[in-house]
Amino acid sequence: MTNLDIVVIETLNRLLVTCNDCDYGFRLAAEHVESPDLQALLRSYSNQRQAFAVALQKAIATYGGWPATSGTAAASLHRGWMNLKSVLTRYDDQAVLLECTKGEHYALRIYNEALQQNPPLPGQAYLLVVEQQRWTQATLEYIETLRPASLLEAVV
Repeated sequence: MTNLDIVVIETLNRLLVTCNDCDYGFRLAAEHVESPDLQALLRSYSNQRQAFAVALQKAIATYGGWPATSGTAAASLHRGWMNLKSVLTRYDDQAVLLECTKGEHYALRIYNEALQQNPPLPGQAYLLVVEQQRWTQATLEYIETLRPASLLEAVV
């Protein structure tokens, strides 16, 4: 295993953990909204992140690595805060969407860091990350359209 392989594995594992956190976050969010349409949308994003995770696991194995098995401490704190905020706002759909937006901003930052690292990700790993980054960006943009403009300023 080369040094580049180790960097690729570490980068893909960071993205894998982020996808697992997003999967959990979207599933949790779907449980805390009232709108059936919004529940379905958030579940679809959870399923998408599960698929992202499977693709990342395969890529990690290609480079001789082992997929990470847990989420990040920051994401655990974010999920805990999301639970608290949801309880305090009685599961208001807009409050949940705000938390989803924050989570997607975080995920997008992780993807962008992976794409900007030096040395760059090689070939197929790079293409996989670009594709997932684009879907994450599209998810963020769509979620933001569901929220009133007055709440958009509250995003980190």
